[in-house]
Amino acid sequence: MTNLNQLPTDLPVPQDDGACNHLVGMPLPNVALLATDGSMVNLSQLAGRLVIYCYPMTGQPNVPLPEGWDQIPGARGCTPQSCAFRDHYQELQALHANVFGLSVQSTEYQREMATRLHLPFQVLSDEQYQFQKALNLPTFVAQQKDKTNIQKHGVSLRDASKLDWDDGLFWIDDRKDYGEVRCIGLAPMKNRLYFIVYVNIGTQRRVISLRKANRREFMHYEKETN
Repeated sequence: MTNLNQLPTDLPVPQDDGACNHLVGMPLPNVALLATDGSMVNLSQLAGRLVIYCYPMTGQPNVPLPEGWDQIPGARGCTPQSCAFRDHYQELQALHANVFGLSVQSTEYQREMATRLHLPFQVLSDEQYQFQKALNLPTFVAQQKDKTNIQKHGVSLRDASKLDWDDGLFWIDDRKDYGEVRCIGLAPMKNRLYFIVYVNIGTQRRVISLRKANRREFMHYEKETN
């Protein structure tokens, strides 16, 4: 059984790819989200200091994590992160900060987690991706994970793994994470450009993670392929 409160020692290290650089100075979107206490919360209308931590997904006891979850840089650790905000909640309150968690899971899913972890703050559900779209937050997809952009854009890790160089996969760089060489590239799939991380296994290619390419990556792809 996976211990959600502990992190494996061999997790890949996330790299700052600049996908959030555009967020500096942006106002919070005028979007109302359902909270775990049943209320609707519009973060843009709240006064004072806010601490909002956005996370991909917390696991559930006795439920296996999505296949390849630990190999996606930054995916694992949402439960310890939530517990850390819980443990430091009083300190944040003393600084007059309101704390909110935010993910794309349903409120029912989040409510079970918040009750089990005894979170003293509300968690907001962006199940329809309103908040994510308004801020253009970076996303990734994972096999067997519900409510991800795999449903929105119709691209799965399996689709990406079948991509051939002749289909437009553009290699950017290689990096070595814990002994495994991982390739970084850009690939057009179903009328969208994706940033992908993959490994080559013999003649096969296994895609570990992918997300929509940001503007800088799109311009780089256009420059190098035209």
